[in-house]
Amino acid sequence: MYPFLHQFALFLHSNGIQREKVTHVKLHQSESRHCTILSQSTEKVAFKEITSLQQDLHMESKPATKPTDDPLLPLDDKSYIFDIYGKTDSSLTSYINSICTTQETVSTPKSETKQREIRKIVDNGDQSNRIDVVFMGDGYTSEEKDQFFDDMDRLTQDMFNDVTFRSYLPVFNIWAIFEPSVESGIGYNGAKNTPFRLYRAAGQLRGIYTGNAAYARQICALTGASGCDYPSLIGNDDFYGGLGGEFVISTKSERTGTVVLRHEMGHNFVNVGEEYDGGSVYRGVNSASSLATVGWSHWVTDELREENSIIRIQDYRWEDLSVEDQYFNFTSDGTYNRWYLHVSVSAAGEADCLEFTLDGEILPWTSSGYDDREFYDWYGFEGLSAGPHSVMVRSKTDPTHPFIPRMICAVRLHEFGTESEFEMDNAHVSAYPTWDNQGRLTYRPTNAGCLMRNMTHRNFCEVCQEGMWHQFFMRIGIIDNLTIAEEMDPTMTRKVTVHTLGLGQLRDPEDVVDGEHLEIRWFYENMEYSGLRDQFTIDARVGNWRVDVKLITPEVRSDPEGLLEDSQTFIV
Repeated sequence: MYPFLHQFALFLHSNGIQREKVTHVKLHQSESRHCTILSQSTEKVAFKEITSLQQDLHMESKPATKPTDDPLLPLDDKSYIFDIYGKTDSSLTSYINSICTTQETVSTPKSETKQREIRKIVDNGDQSNRIDVVFMGDGYTSEEKDQFFDDMDRLTQDMFNDVTFRSYLPVFNIWAIFEPSVESGIGYNGAKNTPFRLYRAAGQLRGIYTGNAAYARQICALTGASGCDYPSLIGNDDFYGGLGGEFVISTKSERTGTVVLRHEMGHNFVNVGEEYDGGSVYRGVNSASSLATVGWSHWVTDELREENSIIRIQDYRWEDLSVEDQYFNFTSDGTYNRWYLHVSVSAAGEADCLEFTLDGEILPWTSSGYDDREFYDWYGFEGLSAGPHSVMVRSKTDPTHPFIPRMICAVRLHEFGTESEFEMDNAHVSAYPTWDNQGRLTYRPTNAGCLMRNMTHRNFCEVCQEGMWHQFFMRIGIIDNLTIAEEMDPTMTRKVTVHTLGLGQLRDPEDVVDGEHLEIRWFYENMEYSGLRDQFTIDARVGNWRVDVKLITPEVRSDPEGLLEDSQTFIV
């Protein structure tokens, strides 16, 4: 309450959508059910009841670690991350006690270091009403401090000022924490002497693991209450790799660092499952088990139908091509009209070092010139004959990289129907088949128009974009606060200003989103003053007032719960 409000009161509460002040607890639960309380804060959220819990609780959980696009990556971590929202302390405490046999709270780091530095590289306002992303570097020595901050600026520019998350930037705060390392780089087959002990299996541009998650939690907590929503560990390494889950782990690689970051942050920012084939989790706004359960009908381009395709090869082989040639055999029934082959390889930066064939016919290939994990594909516009077929990959020269072997990482081959049966255009929204690791069929919205399907893509599809707005506005509101002038004007009114997120007409000119607008409506004694429409500051006379703010954006076509609306009432 403002100290000068002795003649009137300001009440901050919802009108319409149920936004309530609740206690949010984020915790890590180990396989033995030991729990570490990661954060606890008071937030104003759009509360949704979960029928399996008490009516005053909302809970979400996810695995603490998950593979990127590699469902066969071995993971030993069986722990989970819980986000629990409680209306009362008693119900919250009771539920936490039911899932945790023992508990502890993240402590502050035991040792202080003069070299540690925390920078808020994007500051869009109060972190209690923002989404906070925290980048923490591993394997950067004191002498590499400037390089770390340069790398974080580049990653931020690539993701949040580029197309991927640009429209959402006003809801984010982005932090970079430099924690000095004794050794430079990350470990291969075991960790180096680094703060978070990031390491990968030698030779495999695949998963990167942390050997010191507990310390990473302590460092992230230095951002303060509500400051560690989405922590990320960035390894001082030039090659592809990472994990998702509690920490989004990636590298500074200029080729592929943001490939992992975009995809795994997408999983964290919005309730989406996988879109690539061969995974195990297909759920959320971008997945449907049948045409009848498709949740994106309002985005469908033409008619909703199953696009006619089938998967023939789905192989995450990770074999060293210097040892032997690799063959991928499959059978076609001859009823399809087109095909698509997608592969990824590592240490193939040398020109003409690999050969790819389909049924003995050499496929044209040009190296990207990089030894990082690279992705290549081919389209065939004539159908395959009925019977057996084979894809072959071989190395034509000896590998040249000193510690990254030349590997075939993964191979996928699909067959498609005619153009009237399968729409290739990535902007087309329909029901595209996806097969999990058990061969079960689900549907996704686009062919390959989303980075949740194609990790090298820089865009989300419309369905995931819309879901992300919904997810963000479950946790934050459009309105930050209201301010009211201390002095009454000669007209017996007071200046009232509504302060909002920097969306719509408040965006910087270079970040304008076409068609986006904040609609502002002022109500006096429950009647709208239409002449005040879209005004951020008004002259309010004595009485009961309400201000409604709604985000209108072309990226959301359906908002049945009114998540993109916010409201506050006050009395002058």
